[in-house]
Amino acid sequence: MKIAILASNRKPIPSPKDLIFAPGVIIYELVEGLVRKGHDVTLFAPEGTKTTAKLITAGTKSLYEDFSDNQNFAKKRASNIEEYLLKDVQYELLMASTAFEYIKKNKFDIVHSHKTLHEIYFSKLIDTPCLFTFHDISKREIPNDISLRRLKKYTKTAYFVSISDSQRHGLEFLNFVDTVYNGVKIEDFKFSNGDKNLLFVGRIDISKGADTAVKLALETKRPLLIVGDVAYNSPGLKIFNKIKKHIDNERIKYLGHVQFDKIKDIYKQAKVLLFPIQQSDSFGLVMIEAMACGTPVIAFNLGSVPEIIKNGQTGFICPVGDTNAMIKAIRKIYEMTESEYQKMRQNCRQHVEENFTIEKMVDGYEKVYEKVIRDWKSKNIH
Repeated sequence: MKIAILASNRKPIPSPKDLIFAPGVIIYELVEGLVRKGHDVTLFAPEGTKTTAKLITAGTKSLYEDFSDNQNFAKKRASNIEEYLLKDVQYELLMASTAFEYIKKNKFDIVHSHKTLHEIYFSKLIDTPCLFTFHDISKREIPNDISLRRLKKYTKTAYFVSISDSQRHGLEFLNFVDTVYNGVKIEDFKFSNGDKNLLFVGRIDISKGADTAVKLALETKRPLLIVGDVAYNSPGLKIFNKIKKHIDNERIKYLGHVQFDKIKDIYKQAKVLLFPIQQSDSFGLVMIEAMACGTPVIAFNLGSVPEIIKNGQTGFICPVGDTNAMIKAIRKIYEMTESEYQKMRQNCRQHVEENFTIEKMVDGYEKVYEKVIRDWKSKNIH
């Protein structure tokens, strides 16, 4: 197949080491996997992108590189939010227009966009089926009625794929073709026997639950390691100030940002990953990254959690907001015999190998492409 894949103009593909950007990792691995399978892939992404596919840029570096200017990106964006939002629209429209002008002049079997905000407006202007993957969006995150009407307008001529079934809640009116779960490059995550500490990996903001993780560590008297950037907005800073008083680098340690190639070792050394999210996550890549190393996950029953964790086998799923249930789950893991605990770690690794690898993800998208192309031809849209 001849496939056009559209990435955001915000960040290079793959993400730089000082930035955690899950969609960038997923897009990179998808493109490389499709190329390995012999497909003719063109990737539309910023300058500086690394790929074995044909690369088309809009003639600019990423917004991340332009806007951060060797400063902390999150801090600068938070303190200059109006300037950032204006530039963001300009960068994304430049990429979208560049991509669709090229696609209109060159024959493709399918267009796969990993963002929808601007690209969907262009989808009716070409005689090629357009597929959209939602990486972050859910009904809760659609900002206003205009955005909702925009999606409804294009639902009959565009195709959509979700990264979890839960992501579709409230968006059932869209033309979803299938769900394709994110995957990890399993060989990069080494299985281990684990260690003694609790682990929290995620952005320090109101939605991820870092403060809840600290509360759980204090209640269970277990050491906690926190990894993640602070969201430099009012809620994020409030959460960080709340947990900062407990950081003593003994019982509660905070590492801040950790590069992706080093965080894998941190997953290996953890007893359990805490995922006490306060709002639904579209997927939650950290869960499968931890389980790939054998580390079980304890999470609130929100969003994709019940699709990823096998309750009692690869971790525990707790009622939303029920910290007492989480405390019981933590104690249950620490009270396991060594053989019981190692069995759970083996279950985690096997679960990822069977359901959440890059190969399985690439195969899933390949099947979706074939389904979309068949449907497009049968309907003869346009």
